[in-house]
Amino acid sequence: MPFCFYTNGHDIFFWDLGNYPPKKVYGFPTRDDLERYAYIRRARKALAGELINTKIAGRNYQIGAIRAVMESVENENENFCL
Repeated sequence: MPFCFYTNGHDIFFWDLGNYPPKKVYGFPTRDDLERYAYIRRARKALAGELINTKIAGRNYQIGAIRAVMESVENENENFCL
């Protein structure tokens, strides 16, 4: 089950399980919207694998810091999925 909708009787919330926290919505998405969300989930790349533009941050300590942040964000996302 990749997506979840729930309500408290007054508000509707949409939850992309394992990717994002729940958010309040003001209507239900169309089938096309849900298919687009599913495609985004499948096509998602690992953040730690992204290239760093060395023209902007080319020093070793800068690259190391950027990698550390990217890995930390990715680990937080993995922990959120649990």
